[in-house]
Amino acid sequence: MIWKVIKAEMTGTSHKKNGTPCQDVTKKLVTSNSCTIVLADGAGSASLSELGAELTCKSVLRTFHRDFEELFDMDPSLAKTKIIHSIRTRLGIKAKKFNQKKEELASTLLFVSIKNNKYIAGHIGDGIIGIIGEKGDAIVLSEPENGEFANTTYFTTSENYKYHLRLYRGEIDNYNSFFLMSDGAAECLYHKKQKIFAPAIRSFSSWIEKYDEESVNRALLENMTKIFPKHTTDDCSFIMCKSMSLYENIFNTNEY
Repeated sequence: MIWKVIKAEMTGTSHKKNGTPCQDVTKKLVTSNSCTIVLADGAGSASLSELGAELTCKSVLRTFHRDFEELFDMDPSLAKTKIIHSIRTRLGIKAKKFNQKKEELASTLLFVSIKNNKYIAGHIGDGIIGIIGEKGDAIVLSEPENGEFANTTYFTTSENYKYHLRLYRGEIDNYNSFFLMSDGAAECLYHKKQKIFAPAIRSFSSWIEKYDEESVNRALLENMTKIFPKHTTDDCSFIMCKSMSLYENIFNTNEY
């Protein structure tokens, strides 16, 4: 099974106005029999959150590349501990270099890791994890979880992370795409009241089939930059992986 991945990150207008860098990070790791995608949204209240989001994503990629089978079979509570311990160890080392607490590198976390016909997904904080089936219907796998007060959520550095890190495991079955989006992107691509995704999700999935990843990434960022600021001032990020046939498509990058 071959996996293709598209992704884009966009700095929100509020961050541009304040001279703040984009605090959303997306990463991928694709091998001959596996695919891992991860998204982290740095906490706005943390001084090193964009760095923390970067380190968190890299930690997750490394953990699942090395230990997928072990994590798939492991007791959920132990799996949560292993995933977060790996992240916090990395954050702690970096925080010490900056003479800061690890909470200054706080971020949310969303990931999907696939190996052969099995998947593990994880989510702490806001943002959304979605799935697309063979018929093209996009459904929610994991909804955002917000804190007690407005505009608050949970992070990898939260003390009670075990209560808020949600793990999902199973076989791919009829799923052919997984996607992650930050809370900023969700404001543009997800209707909360109706609990449905915008038609653009299907378009993104279709683009992956027809065009090469680099061209789709450019088109995705172009569309996000043009449309998303009308709906949100927040940073926005989106990443999607899709299983393809073993035969390469002939790519046409001229139009979308």
